[in-house]
Amino acid sequence: MIILKFLRRIYVEFAAFFLWLLSIIINKTIKREVYGEENIENVHKSGKNVIFCFWHNASHPCFYYYRNKKLCIIPINRIYGEVLARFAQKYKISSELLNIDGTPAERTETVIKLLKRLKSGYDIGIAVDGPPNEKLYDVKAGPLYIASKSRMPILPAGMYAKRGFTMWWRWDKYIIPLPFTKVVINLGKPIHIPKKLNAKDAEKQCKELGEKIHALTREAKEICLGAGGGEG
Repeated sequence: MIILKFLRRIYVEFAAFFLWLLSIIINKTIKREVYGEENIENVHKSGKNVIFCFWHNASHPCFYYYRNKKLCIIPINRIYGEVLARFAQKYKISSELLNIDGTPAERTETVIKLLKRLKSGYDIGIAVDGPPNEKLYDVKAGPLYIASKSRMPILPAGMYAKRGFTMWWRWDKYIIPLPFTKVVINLGKPIHIPKKLNAKDAEKQCKELGEKIHALTREAKEICLGAGGGEG
């Protein structure tokens, strides 16, 4: 058992370092343009933080964008989740592991930790179609309830890489931008969720959030394939 734990730890460290090194190489060469940053800045100026929401397969650019900033992500308690948490840590991004096999009380504990993070000055990064029950572009209600309980706004984001490698064998068809390509990060306006949120309202809000992220992604694609200014 001790040997297995040791080997698991070695694997996590090696895999996280490899991913971080690959990410650094890619991000040092790409041309990055960010639109809508004032939407985050305005929320921060108001004394609040954002629940940063995006598609799981387009999340790669957000790690470098949020490097050395106060962001907390929510990997699952699987070995690849541990790798992701360690990888994020190298960018000074913190994490709270989600026990997807845990009891409702254990999941509630994770939500409480996230609420505390928001109140202490962290933004929360959530892939809205992520686990549990992964289904591409299927928005989960979790981010809405966190926004409702915390009174912090959701900030949708669309990201697009002009050239990328698609991991076609994964459920999310994860996209890794190729070196020397162009990447656009398109940040939408804050979405404020009502304090009282029933199941019917949550379903409607999930649909609207998904449509918004799709629209921001389409805009990012149009900018990426055309001409535009932005942050280099």
